[in-house]
Amino acid sequence: MKRAISTGLMILAFALSAFATPSTGVRVVKPKQVYLGDPEAFTTAATVSGKKVFHAIPEYQQILDEGLDKNDAKYWVLLKKANVKFNAALKRAAEDQGFDLVAETGAIVAEDEDIANLTQAIIDALED
Repeated sequence: MKRAISTGLMILAFALSAFATPSTGVRVVKPKQVYLGDPEAFTTAATVSGKKVFHAIPEYQQILDEGLDKNDAKYWVLLKKANVKFNAALKRAAEDQGFDLVAETGAIVAEDEDIANLTQAIIDALED
């Protein structure tokens, strides 16, 4: 009886690990820098340079051009709009290319494979 339970638990653990195991050799080393997905349960990962994407968003560019900072009310209005655009474009690009995890450049490491970079795809998705 104990052996049957033990065997059953091992089979269950193996089956569940198939869903919770990330891409072979890919690890999230900075989980707080994950923009999309679960850093402990993903199948395909990509990176993005958030800074480059934000510089392509007109509202963020306006913040820079006008020299606004966190003490200006207009800063927060524009930053919220920029964040909405960033997140929508990131989600669209990730779905279009089949990635279920997207993190900042440097937040993911891979042993034997290149990590895709979605920066340009996300910038392109801003225009859609």
